[in-house]
Amino acid sequence: MTRPFILLAFCLLAVTTVRAQSALVVMNQTVNVGYTNVRLVDALQRISDRFGLYFSYSADLVPVNRRVSLRSRPRKLSRVLQELFDQVGVDHARIGNQIVLKKRKRSIPENDPDEEAPEEDTMNKDYGYEPPKQSKPEEMYTSSRYTIGEATKPISSQQTPLLVAQRAPREDSLMVTLIVPTEIEEEEEEQNSWPGYDGPAAQISIVPRLSLNTPRNNGSKGNNVSLNILGGRNKAVNGVEIGGLFNQVDEDVRGVQLAGLFNIAGGDLGPSRWIDEVGVETSHGVQMSGLFNMANEVNGVQISGLFNYAGADVEGVQITGLTNIVRGSSGGAQIAGLVNINRGDSEVQLAGLANIARDVDGSQVSTLYNKARRVSGAQVGLINICDTVANGTYGLLNIVRQGYNYFEFGGGDAIHLNAQFKFGSRQFYNIVHFGKRVDDRTWSLGLGFGTALRHTPGRMINLEVISQQVNEDEFWTTELSLLNQFRAIVSQRTGRGYFYWGPVLNAMVSQRQDAEGQIRSGIAPYTIFDNAKLNIDHNTHVTIWLGFNAGFRF
Repeated sequence: MTRPFILLAFCLLAVTTVRAQSALVVMNQTVNVGYTNVRLVDALQRISDRFGLYFSYSADLVPVNRRVSLRSRPRKLSRVLQELFDQVGVDHARIGNQIVLKKRKRSIPENDPDEEAPEEDTMNKDYGYEPPKQSKPEEMYTSSRYTIGEATKPISSQQTPLLVAQRAPREDSLMVTLIVPTEIEEEEEEQNSWPGYDGPAAQISIVPRLSLNTPRNNGSKGNNVSLNILGGRNKAVNGVEIGGLFNQVDEDVRGVQLAGLFNIAGGDLGPSRWIDEVGVETSHGVQMSGLFNMANEVNGVQISGLFNYAGADVEGVQITGLTNIVRGSSGGAQIAGLVNINRGDSEVQLAGLANIARDVDGSQVSTLYNKARRVSGAQVGLINICDTVANGTYGLLNIVRQGYNYFEFGGGDAIHLNAQFKFGSRQFYNIVHFGKRVDDRTWSLGLGFGTALRHTPGRMINLEVISQQVNEDEFWTTELSLLNQFRAIVSQRTGRGYFYWGPVLNAMVSQRQDAEGQIRSGIAPYTIFDNAKLNIDHNTHVTIWLGFNAGFRF
């Protein structure tokens, strides 16, 4: 039974040796290979198809989607691979005709690419294993030997064992050597997310596909400086792009985009490394146009005449004549002539008409409408709607779902029975009032505003202003008949509600004629001021007196 095993071992060893020698010849072969801004995985596939080499790696550890470039010139294939892997921080080892890739643990000083370093064949004769250059083998691999028939220890799911070679040191056993990647704690490597950085220094176009970027390559290159006479379309910009009418970029814009009509960035808008390197510091990207700007994630400024659109988050400022739209969150200010729309969180929104956001860390200010969920600042507008607000809502209609919302029932000397609904924020709330006198047909309907000043946990002081249309002895009085009240109310908690009381300053202004044809109001129990007695303005009756108000709040 031992002879088949010995024969199998010699066959495997022969095959391994032949492959190793063949791969060594290929690695030392002088080739002419050049690539420009291609993914590492594509470059490896082309090399594999052309030279018969095979690459083993984990896509989770090796950045195979990183882009690499090689200048086309004759050199050894081993040197080509070294230059490729140095660009992405990867070490490699040759095992037979297999090239094993491993993310580099520490940086290795780069050599002059034009200087051919002498290459030493360090292949282990027994196993066909060549350790990576300038890196200790034990830092990357752990070698273990197992005997067929013996129980092997389990290998971690994150370790991929590689068969290196087979040999038979004794006639009765077959030894198998495995190279197992050692689990090494990897540091996060900053990804190069600047697709235009390695592109040409500049490009000029008249219209899309009529440019220095040839028609075949147009839209597939990035640029550091792009000048579009009428308009242009490029892959990426890492610097400055200026268009007479429009600029369109399929991926990221890093720097400044200026256009007469519109700018479109299919990727993100952010600061430019190229501008920093030539000595001009910039912390944000910029889009400026006459009509509109569009980008995905914005780390900068968008300024346009009509609207700005961001498909993700904005860390900066949007300024436009009409509308700003953000589908993510905004960490800066949105300033619009009409409307700001933010489907995520926002910092500050200023609009001529309306602001809409989820959570606002600052304030919303508009002339008509503000809507958010949580506001850490204030809302200022005609209509304000939110769930919670820290610094108050200030407008004609304020709806705060978890705000100052109470119903009151009480009485006073002018209008005997009063029912009021108060809603809004503690700093500023609305009042809807209904009142009825018990001795006649007089009733009132009014609106007001108030603020609650907290005194102690169980007591508060309210200051309120209410104006009521008083209908005396009829269903509706068409003439001017307003009862204006300024109230100072003290509230004391009683169980789940409050008992309130306080003085009221009343000012009745009426142009109603009574049954005797005189212009006067009859609801004042007494007066401290009566213009009729002073023979002042016989067309309007004004009376002022001090009264009281008391009731319960729930």
